[in-house]
Amino acid sequence: MVSSNSLAALIDQAQALGAQVDVHLDTDALYFEGREVITEVRIEGLAGIGPYWMPALTAAERLREALVHAIQNSGFTVAGPTDVRAAEHGEPTWVCNARAALAER
Repeated sequence: MVSSNSLAALIDQAQALGAQVDVHLDTDALYFEGREVITEVRIEGLAGIGPYWMPALTAAERLREALVHAIQNSGFTVAGPTDVRAAEHGEPTWVCNARAALAER
């Protein structure tokens, strides 16, 4: 299971990298409880992820993999500061934000 908050953080980072993300919400949870629970996700425009609807857990796993590859391909390590003010090696903001999203569970 993945929390909607951590999935939303991953989705935000994917969108920052240029992906188009669509979500389906659990309508019963929204209507009866006022909670926005993400049940399905479709991601387009991010390498390694097909443009098909997938369960929230699968989407979270694929988004984590894509963010790890994006960080590594930019020449930085996945482990490191999650706040740009603490960045020691000149990491850009998106790298620190992606690390923070990966750390959130």
